[in-house]
Amino acid sequence: MLTTHVEDRGTSWRLVINTQPRRTIRNVKKSVLKTEKEAKRYADRLADEIEKGLYQESSSMTVAAYFDKWVKHMMIEGKWEYKTQIRNQGIIDNYIKHADHGIGHIKLSKLNSSILQIQDHLDWLQEDENDDDPALENSTARKHYNLMHAAFRQAVKWELLPSNPIDRVDPPRVIKKYDAPVLPNGSAIVDFQESQKGTMLFLPSVISTTGSLRRGEVCGLQWQDMEWSTGRVWIRRSLQRIKGEGLKPKPYTKNKKIRSVVLPPTVVELLMHEYLTRYDGDDFGLHGKDYICAWPEDTRYGRRGRPIAPDYLTHEFEKKKLPITFHGCRHSHDSLLARLGVRNKLIADRAGRDEALTEKTYTHLQPDQQDEVAQLIEAELYKKPEAPKGPPEEK
Repeated sequence: MLTTHVEDRGTSWRLVINTQPRRTIRNVKKSVLKTEKEAKRYADRLADEIEKGLYQESSSMTVAAYFDKWVKHMMIEGKWEYKTQIRNQGIIDNYIKHADHGIGHIKLSKLNSSILQIQDHLDWLQEDENDDDPALENSTARKHYNLMHAAFRQAVKWELLPSNPIDRVDPPRVIKKYDAPVLPNGSAIVDFQESQKGTMLFLPSVISTTGSLRRGEVCGLQWQDMEWSTGRVWIRRSLQRIKGEGLKPKPYTKNKKIRSVVLPPTVVELLMHEYLTRYDGDDFGLHGKDYICAWPEDTRYGRRGRPIAPDYLTHEFEKKKLPITFHGCRHSHDSLLARLGVRNKLIADRAGRDEALTEKTYTHLQPDQQDEVAQLIEAELYKKPEAPKGPPEEK
């Protein structure tokens, strides 16, 4: 059984963890652990790590080793969605642990005295060295910065660091606004929809450009999500591909809320025709759990009813070199509503997006009413005297 005790050494605490066959001793400055209670709690945590075989001397632990422990903790706690986990692991493996420009080799205990190396790493992310190693977009580099900040904030909480070193470096400036191509008006949206008739992109494109659904949400729609009498479709899930498991429905959308949108009558009629054609006139509801956007019958691969993968939509849009990305279908819908003067709150509700972000993204497209304001000022400041009433005088 492990036991611990704390000794006051004046300017520091001496933590003693009694193990068999040896003792583990750590000296921690009082500027880090200010009270005996904090020191005792820290010693107990080290004892727990030793007992579980997870302990590593922080003096010898590298940043790379710390990130491995932190990622494991985040996965156990379920803090990340699957796609977030894959993205963050890629950042850690390919950038933070980079052999030449990463900070993974730095010892964690020396990190607060390595601010310049951290800054050099962030600057390197935004440098164009050559065609094989292009700079990251500022917004992407900012994600790297945020990831490191979160990781070292946890290190401070675990009392492995006295302060967060990322607070002392300059973050990448995010000045680039969303400028992905969108379809400019309603006629362009209809023309685009028509251009995809007869392809597997037609139905997903129509749904996204008229309902503002994300690609995973479009692919995750099932017939049971349709309210035929009202034209309302419920967005309850999102489809995603998990490595080694294939396509799996996630039982919630990006913001973890269920929402609904009312589709235009023409789109509802299109979906009704699709249902009746696909199931040879069967009554509605018999195939409720089937996916709306699905592969047709294919006896060679047994694809009958298999949902379309979100990645397929992305790749096909790129392969065909279409004027927008699939995500651009959603933004085309939102941009159209903004130009029509629809309130930001309603646009945000349809898109399942924060209202503040919607306002920031689309306000410049909304009618600004500048002409009306100018006329009000004209009338107030420069109004002409009224003409006298009554019949004109005879000369």
